[in-house]
Amino acid sequence: VIMPWPLSFISEDDFKNHVVSTIEKYGEKLDSFDIARFNSNIVDPIKLIFDKSVYKTSWEEIVNNEIFRQRDKSNNNDIGYFHQRIFQYIANCHVPENGTEVTLHDINGNEYKRIVSERKSLEKVRDLLCFCCFTSLRYSDMDALKRTDIVGGKIYVTTMKTDDSLVIEVNKFAAEILDKYKDCDFGEYALPRISNQKMNHYLKMLCELCEFNEPITIIQYLNGTRHEFTYPKWQVVSTHTGRKSFICNALAAGIPVHVVMKWTGHSDYKAMKPYIEVAEKTKAAAMDQFTNMFE
Repeated sequence: VIMPWPLSFISEDDFKNHVVSTIEKYGEKLDSFDIARFNSNIVDPIKLIFDKSVYKTSWEEIVNNEIFRQRDKSNNNDIGYFHQRIFQYIANCHVPENGTEVTLHDINGNEYKRIVSERKSLEKVRDLLCFCCFTSLRYSDMDALKRTDIVGGKIYVTTMKTDDSLVIEVNKFAAEILDKYKDCDFGEYALPRISNQKMNHYLKMLCELCEFNEPITIIQYLNGTRHEFTYPKWQVVSTHTGRKSFICNALAAGIPVHVVMKWTGHSDYKAMKPYIEVAEKTKAAAMDQFTNMFE
């Protein structure tokens, strides 16, 4: 006996298609894991070591449990979309776009478009990271920045980490961010405040949406053994990325090292060496682009 379809707000065919689509997404998670796919998600090797030691289990079981966790997390996302997107089949219901299109520019002036979710939390996180990129401030100093610390187009700050007194000129990009929030009620503070942990979480979410997927390899030594872990770039972005970006971009632009150190508070060239090496690679790549213009 064929039972009549009992739901009036959605057709049987549309419901079946929606269910099949979700099942297919589940099936994609069953593909085998290689090391690249395993490391494409955030994996904490220290936690895995603790789990193995405390639970007295094998590495094979630890890895299998982690793979199950990754699959289950993805499946939870798919179920969330199942609930959200079923409304597209229902009469008189409108499913808004998941995001809005934004135009991004990299350091070489290349333009590309990405879809970024419309979330105020992500907007604020973007602004805070950019402020660090434009001023060299660490997260702790940016978070503690008061309106009274900004006088005559300059930031006067005593750093939380090293207790250095710095004077940083406010360029037009940083000024635009300060101006955006000048009428907001943050008490004595100049910018929105969000915990370091939450900001790092939202930064990764934002950069994943922007598809910053270039593989980054990190080398760690565990019990004297060298291990290489490869992650997509969005997973390694953090609040400190802003300060690093300022230094690399300033050096790549040709600003003398001793001037950059006045802004950042670095006291010796040894600490600047990694940034100088990155800047030299950037300048070499730029020269290659210049050469290609005439070929």
